[in-house]
Amino acid sequence: FVAYTDLLLLLCDADEAWDLHFET
Repeated sequence: FVAYTDLLLLLCDADEAWDLHFET
């Protein structure tokens, strides 16, 4: 479960970074 939680956190961070990167 720990690895799964870490993966979710990584996905959340990546999603935020993606949104910021393409924000205009």
